[in-house]
Amino acid sequence: MPLALSQRTLDDIIWTCSITILACTWVSVHPNMPGINDNKLMVWLRRLELMIWAILAPEMIIFWSLRQWLGARRLAKKYEEFIDYQGSKWSMTHGFFIQMGGLVMAGKSRTEILCPEKLEILTREGAIRFPNIDQEDIQDKSKGDGFSKGMAILQTFWFMAQCLTRKIEGLPITQLEIFTAAFTALNGVMYFLWWDKPLDVRRPMYVEVVDTKTAYFSKLPSIATCLSGNNLYTSRYEERRVNDEFENEVSKETDGELALNGSKHPILSHLSFIFDRLGQMRSFSTTPPSVLSSKEVRMPTFYACAGDATDVVLCHFIVSMIAMAFGAIHCLAWSFQFSSFTEKMLWRICSVIILIIPLVFAIIISLALIQARTGMRVFSARISKMANLVLPPLYLVARLVLLVEAFLELRHLPSKAFSAVDWTSYIPHL
Repeated sequence: MPLALSQRTLDDIIWTCSITILACTWVSVHPNMPGINDNKLMVWLRRLELMIWAILAPEMIIFWSLRQWLGARRLAKKYEEFIDYQGSKWSMTHGFFIQMGGLVMAGKSRTEILCPEKLEILTREGAIRFPNIDQEDIQDKSKGDGFSKGMAILQTFWFMAQCLTRKIEGLPITQLEIFTAAFTALNGVMYFLWWDKPLDVRRPMYVEVVDTKTAYFSKLPSIATCLSGNNLYTSRYEERRVNDEFENEVSKETDGELALNGSKHPILSHLSFIFDRLGQMRSFSTTPPSVLSSKEVRMPTFYACAGDATDVVLCHFIVSMIAMAFGAIHCLAWSFQFSSFTEKMLWRICSVIILIIPLVFAIIISLALIQARTGMRVFSARISKMANLVLPPLYLVARLVLLVEAFLELRHLPSKAFSAVDWTSYIPHL
């Protein structure tokens, strides 16, 4: 067995974990396009918010990315008959680009984003010319390519390899490294879902208006309607059947944030912002996003093309399983050395909390599905709403405790924790 003769310092541990977390929360998160009139500070602040959410609730960022991935796949299939000037079909990149607000229709009186629903209707009626955009033109706007994304993934795999090798050699792994390893696991999923999404695009592409004398633009759903959570509307320009029973049932049973609206209690009033943001990530808010105004021309921060009931079920179960795996990784530090018995129990309790809460929500979604399909009242809506008022804040508190404790445990590390793996022992040499 190779001997770990080299040493690492406390700064080395903090730097390695910090740069990995940065790659998982800043680089790998692909935001929607900023507004045309947004300055650099506004763009930076939104990126900072996404970074904070990625640290506190990375599973919800994956929920958003999964919704966009499903939407991009659906849009690419819908418009596969449209060929660009280079003979290529619409791809996942096109689907992501329109969801992030990349297509804009500019007129004399207003500039408006073309959400997927409005693009379909206006194109069908001949009001606009279908955008003939090549995939390479979209990728040219992206600030990230396969090489840069591959380097970020390589950094996460390198970190995982270090942790695994330390385990094989019997060297201690710090709580901060376990905390970081949980991010690296989710990072791979995030990169897979957003691999075809352009990164940090600042300027949209404009769509040519063909017929400006029609009443289409005034009679079609507004951008707020297109971007509403349920995304269900009917007009004479489009007739479609949407299976909304399950979505309505889930919204009624799982959206605890709606119960906070108008609350005069100061604590609940502050929590309403958290619930509202979580609702936008899950796309179950029944009201249009409040981020849009007459001066803003952009997609909401957590917008994704709405799906059917199957997509809703798929998203909830996949994210629940991922969230449980995220909590299980923290449980790997169950028998680690801690500074005190209290801190050890606190770590165990918080790890179990972030492991169990996703399972509870998966059960709620399952019961809501049974209730929507059979009409049977299988559980009380009051219990569900109470769970949604208590569990999300409890989950965020547990995440914060684990984050703080991961750094606090660096105060008293065992001497072997500073031993570094001698990688030359694994490389064949003379």
